[in-house]
Amino acid sequence: MPATAAIASPDKFTLEAPRVALATRDGEHLVVAQTTIDPGEWLLTIEGELVSAPCRYSVQVGPDEHIAPPAALIRPDGNDAYLWRFLNHSCNPNAIIVRRVLIAIRAIAAGEEITFDYNTNEYAMASPFNCRCGHCGGVEIRGFHYLTPAEKKMRQHRLADHLRE
Repeated sequence: MPATAAIASPDKFTLEAPRVALATRDGEHLVVAQTTIDPGEWLLTIEGELVSAPCRYSVQVGPDEHIAPPAALIRPDGNDAYLWRFLNHSCNPNAIIVRRVLIAIRAIAAGEEITFDYNTNEYAMASPFNCRCGHCGGVEIRGFHYLTPAEKKMRQHRLADHLRE
């Protein structure tokens, strides 16, 4: 995981072209890089409604805090601020969530899908599923609580602060 000081400020990108965009592949939505992205760069902020329990589309950001997409998904300016809801899981991700910010953990090519490991943020998934990332053989993704001690140790460097405690 990049050191906090190495994480680029989102202010650096506000006047530039968007870092990520929504795409469709095989009939499913995904988030892709718009430009080449370096490790430690900010990709997007996880915005939405703060809720105390997980739901199918929420992201856990604290011990009892989850961010869920609001009912009105499009902002008044017409831009979709909630692209994070289309981030897919990967057992070999290229990004992590640090508090409420998605950060690149390795170089990402323009057009490459942006992914993170749900097991490094979610204690217990509201809607478990079989992984389709292609790196793990299709294990069931249920959350950090259900990982073996060895699987937990393997993810320590990408683990969200609320799961370290």
